Amino acid sequence: MIARNARLLAAGLLTLGLAGCAAMGPPPPPPPYTGEDNVGAVQKSMLVGNWVGRSLNPREGSKSPVYNVTYSQDGSTVYEVNDAQSGMNLQLQMVGTWQVEGDLIRVQLESIKETSGNALGGMMATFMSGMKDRMNGTANVYEASANRVVLVGTDGGAVELTRQ
Repeated sequence: MIARNARLLAAGLLTLGLAGCAAMGPPPPPPPYTGEDNVGAVQKSMLVGNWVGRSLNPREGSKSPVYNVTYSQDGSTVYEVNDAQSGMNLQLQMVGTWQVEGDLIRVQLESIKETSGNALGGMMATFMSGMKDRMNGTANVYEASANRVVLVGTDGGAVELTRQ
């Protein structure tokens, strides 16, 4: 989990949030994404549905969890991340809104909560909630087909979404 990369799209969202929490400072930029921008204007219907997301160019030293994201026709979005690989077994749910503008997708987070009952995760979710405004963002749609979308955020982070 949506660019920021998704400061937006979740990998970008979660990677940025977790890296910011762990380092207590801004995360290092991701390595450059070298894919081509092959998409002009995006139709909202291209993104509506359930997706699995992963980072295509994670920041050095960071582990980017795989996450699920749902973009609903009504403009709401839900990111669900199970970050068992961190050793903390975090399960986060991030809820917000999304919209399409030309070839860009914009996400605005409204809430972040830990959903497994992990006490440490609950504290991290509270901390991340205080930073959620920094996790909002915009991503450029570089590739789009019926079952795969690549988003590149303003920080250069790239996320691949695969339709479930």
